[in-house]
Amino acid sequence: MFRPSASTSQPATSRQAAGWAEAWAGVRQRAGRVHLDVATEREFREWYKHYVRPRVRSALWLPMATLLLVLLGPGPFNTLRDIWFGSEPPLALQIVGFGIVLPSTLAILTITYTSLYDRFYAVAAQIVCPLHGACFIAMDVMMRPNGYSLGSWLVLVLLGSYFSYGMLVHQGIRSALLMLSTYVAIGLMSGLDSVQWRMDLAAITFASTFSGYLFYMLHQAVRANYLERRNMHDRIHRDALTGIYNRRMFDEHIERLWQQALRERAVLGLLIVDIDHFKDYNDSLGHQAGDDCLAKIAKLLATGARRPLDITARYGGEEFAILLYGTDRGSIEELSQQLQAAIAAAALPHPASPVKPYVTISVGGACVIPAVGRSQYGFIQLADEALYAAKERGRNRVVIMDREYETLRTGAFRSYKAANDVAA
Repeated sequence: MFRPSASTSQPATSRQAAGWAEAWAGVRQRAGRVHLDVATEREFREWYKHYVRPRVRSALWLPMATLLLVLLGPGPFNTLRDIWFGSEPPLALQIVGFGIVLPSTLAILTITYTSLYDRFYAVAAQIVCPLHGACFIAMDVMMRPNGYSLGSWLVLVLLGSYFSYGMLVHQGIRSALLMLSTYVAIGLMSGLDSVQWRMDLAAITFASTFSGYLFYMLHQAVRANYLERRNMHDRIHRDALTGIYNRRMFDEHIERLWQQALRERAVLGLLIVDIDHFKDYNDSLGHQAGDDCLAKIAKLLATGARRPLDITARYGGEEFAILLYGTDRGSIEELSQQLQAAIAAAALPHPASPVKPYVTISVGGACVIPAVGRSQYGFIQLADEALYAAKERGRNRVVIMDREYETLRTGAFRSYKAANDVAA
């Protein structure tokens, strides 16, 4: 399933929300090429790394096992080695096979199973792939005196530069060109400029060119598929009017974050924001003006979701929700005040408001550490109670609650508080 990355968690404008499908359809019609802007390209590359990760593992295990069989296997493999290398394989050949090819393959394979993958795999692949090509070229030179060639194996290594190492198009092409250049240079320096060598070079060049074209077309299909999945994700999880995430996305995200915070003992923060007297705004200025106001407020509130796991969503009507991960009460209060100040600075006229002559917001916040026996529903209700308290105090207020609780029912805390107030 497509998941929003750090950058996709930031909301789009309403114009972008309305034009995604048309823009992406137009992109795909440009000579079969999928063009991405800088931000989307960065998101695609991040997604692509994880998309190819299991495929890279499978693709690298097979050649490594094959090479081990050829170099160490018993029975017919002994005969094969005697034919290729003689009864005593050259020391240089053993160094290339056991000292370079196998360790480097094992190293890059190990990276795919560790946290080093995100940071180092792309660079390691662009080093190891040409290195493997150079090693096979060196083995080819060693075998030529015995009348054998590894030209067909080199074709497989070139195919690997496109399909086995999980590289992007420009990285795979660069690695293949580097291997071809090395093959030509070593062949000429070693005096292998024969008819057979030229035929091998022609076959390798053709195979590399044709495979490169297939890899390019496959990569374009992957990019187009990524855009279609992202488009579908945004259609399902974005609010069409404001361009920020919708209630469905909020419900899914808070469930995931609640479980993650439960495991990590992290603090969750939730702000529920309500536009003060919005019905009066619609009645006095019209629903078109109301829609425009919602879009502008959403854009300002979206700045509150600053980190990858934070989101801003339209909760319903004129209410918005901002979910924050790994925060604290002080940060939540500070953010609430900053958002209030930003909306006040926008000075959107609200002639029907008894609070101010411009649009204002009331903010209810909750700050908790999830634990067994608690639920995200009580967490949401706690923020809702805080919003109710902000409205009761005259609106244009911020109220944050972080008291211990198990579950709440809407109105239960109000009744409890009212009873205590009467008793006092």
